[in-house]
Amino acid sequence: MKPEQQKACRTIRNFDSANAAKWLLENYKLETGKAGEAFVIMQHRSWSKSDQIMLADYFLSNLPHRSDRGYRAFLSFMALPTFLQVLRRNLPDKRIDRDLMIYHLRPILKSHQYSQKYKLLIDDFLQLLEQGHTRHNQ
Repeated sequence: MKPEQQKACRTIRNFDSANAAKWLLENYKLETGKAGEAFVIMQHRSWSKSDQIMLADYFLSNLPHRSDRGYRAFLSFMALPTFLQVLRRNLPDKRIDRDLMIYHLRPILKSHQYSQKYKLLIDDFLQLLEQGHTRHNQ
């Protein structure tokens, strides 16, 4: 971890969950291209469920990502059903973007099939993506 990231981790640990989330949103705006750093930092503290959702809605709003790092970061501290709900709200409109999302997500999600319930949730979500559903036509 880079020294700046270590410093940011120390900073957010000094805040409660809501203020730490606010700090991340203010200091790692999507437009700055620093979301990758935010993904590293956010894994180093615990978050309330509402703050998890707020962070995921923000940082996953520009799907798909060019790598799997963001998806892995959120799944490191979010429950799978909550994670999938956020993704459903942020599905990309273009087929090529959905295909890239499937490419990155399929192996990650398959590794989270801890139960039959999770397997069904994952299969339903991937089917939704493959069938061309977007945030606008669910």
